[in-house]
Amino acid sequence: MKKCNLIGPLKINHSIINFTLDSYFVDGGVAHRRYFNSPCLSFGDGDSSKSNMDVKLNAEKDVSDTLYALNDLKNNFELIYMHGFDGGRMSHQIAIIGDILNMLESKEDRMVHFFQSNTNKWIFSSFREKSYQHCGQFSLFSLKKQKIQLKNARFPKEDEEFQLNPICSHGISNQSESIFSIKAQLPYLLIFD
Repeated sequence: MKKCNLIGPLKINHSIINFTLDSYFVDGGVAHRRYFNSPCLSFGDGDSSKSNMDVKLNAEKDVSDTLYALNDLKNNFELIYMHGFDGGRMSHQIAIIGDILNMLESKEDRMVHFFQSNTNKWIFSSFREKSYQHCGQFSLFSLKKQKIQLKNARFPKEDEEFQLNPICSHGISNQSESIFSIKAQLPYLLIFD
């Protein structure tokens, strides 16, 4: 699986970053570039950085710098690790959630791991069937109504298919003791609590 880092302008946790991967920076994220020895490229319109961008974007555009970078990277990488996008304005974080899930609808078998500054990880996936190893609580979200089947999770009891409504409480506070699997029709967000 081909992987890369996508680095944003906010705080990053250096202890969880694989610095050997190709790394891409979104606008103000270019301030973190000095820590990376791997091949690097920056995207941005310069609204949060005075540095020159490798790919200079027009400030008058219909998508964020982050979505532009994700759309560019999704064709070349199956797994994108996002760092430095957590802890800013809540409106931006909600927009990123929607952008990632919508972007994944156009590209199956892709994942985005969104690392938070406290080392929690959100997994965005367009895999129709995928297993995860996790012992503890997790929550599952979707932007669109879809049928989901979970196996080896606390809920539902019989591994039966259920309907997950958009951004709702039906998928929160589930539990796994080891390996569980998700069968989905559309991209989803998995949060390990």
